[in-house]
Amino acid sequence: MTFRVMADRLRHQMYLVEETEEEAEVHRELNREQTATYRGAENEEETRERVEQKFVPLETEEERTYHEAILAERNRTGLARTHRLACKTIVSEDDCPLHDCGAMDIVREECGAIHFKGERPPGKKSMQCCRKGKVILQPPKECPQPLSKFLQNNHPKSKSFMAKIRTYNSAHAFA
Repeated sequence: MTFRVMADRLRHQMYLVEETEEEAEVHRELNREQTATYRGAENEEETRERVEQKFVPLETEEERTYHEAILAERNRTGLARTHRLACKTIVSEDDCPLHDCGAMDIVREECGAIHFKGERPPGKKSMQCCRKGKVILQPPKECPQPLSKFLQNNHPKSKSFMAKIRTYNSAHAFA
């Protein structure tokens, strides 16, 4: 994704955050009118096609049987136990065994990284987070001013931004 596309997406999201509820309602009403006009002009065949397009299966029956065959073959060939468990269909979350790494309170002296107690190799003191002090990371960049205002509650729309922050994060997760 190019920088321009990312900037346009962020600009649009900032616009949506700053949009008042009245403006949003006007946009929704305009969208309702356009949809009603469009649907009023379509014939029965177009309507049927539109409705059928909404219910597109995620995978065809052929693809589903192919994937099931692959999983069955993997289970028969004797792959590692953990891999077989990962491929197994989970019927209920209650059947999943819990894993506990302990408290996240082990602090590395070399780099200050915090680890779970269960991450430490048995009988060993060393962990590979910073290669025993050989890897030194640059300090993080400053937060951009507009984003900083939203995060520090110094903007009139901060409350709305924080309510939708997961959506914004998801939109930029692979950017």
